[in-house]
Amino acid sequence: MTYKILVNKEQYYTSVLQAFNPILGLSKKEIQILNCVLSNGQTSMSTLNREHVRKTIGITKYSLNNYIGRLRIKGILYKDKSNKTLTIHSGLVDNLNKGKIEYNFTKL
Repeated sequence: MTYKILVNKEQYYTSVLQAFNPILGLSKKEIQILNCVLSNGQTSMSTLNREHVRKTIGITKYSLNNYIGRLRIKGILYKDKSNKTLTIHSGLVDNLNKGKIEYNFTKL
């Protein structure tokens, strides 16, 4: 079964993350943060990206750090060993960029 959902460019990542959310378990603010980074064409949480997120969403440095910590615990962000920055998990980014979500159910 296939459903096509039309979304505007500005809300693309938010819409796809919300569709993945039953599996990811993200809060609304975590979705906003990821949307802000991805919509800016980035996949890392560099100092410049953090500043952009703080200004765009209107949260403090400390609140953002708390949300980043939660995203690390959930496995959405990880520390890239090559450049030592926090990066959004490549598997998630690949699926988001495909614009296709596939669920497979298996009977136990």
